[in-house]
Amino acid sequence: RDREDKQVPEPIQVEGRHEEEKKEEERRIKLSSVLKRLEDEKLALQVQDDRVIHQEHSDIWTLPNAEKKGKREILRPWSMLTNEANIKDDEEMLSKIKQAILSLAITFPGLPESEVQYRLSFLSKFELSFLLEQLQKEGKLAIRRLHRQIPTLFSSPEDS
Repeated sequence: RDREDKQVPEPIQVEGRHEEEKKEEERRIKLSSVLKRLEDEKLALQVQDDRVIHQEHSDIWTLPNAEKKGKREILRPWSMLTNEANIKDDEEMLSKIKQAILSLAITFPGLPESEVQYRLSFLSKFELSFLLEQLQKEGKLAIRRLHRQIPTLFSSPEDS
């Protein structure tokens, strides 16, 4: 009878990894929309994963693009330098890098982006995201964000 009177405390709900991943994804989406807006308004330029520069200083970080007159770009792994110190996209190299990404996606369906980044370590996260977005726009790759919940002591087998 004493046991019936005593209430068993509820298990403490600890914010799980799933919630952290969700918040990180939301933060990343907000940040990318702000960066896109700054680039569209010609106020800033993202040059690396964690570096954004003011448009006034872009001459230091960029080179003129040989194919797009008046546009300056950052040297990327698929870029070539011409004799006039202009950037030109190496279409063959770009195609090979995209093919490598597609090969990974076909060989390992559901491969996390971090694993692609690990396997193609010569690409920065920013460059990889750019290429994944291009492949998605071309209709060659479908990207889905999966949120897996890590099982805890209190989760049921159906949850994991």
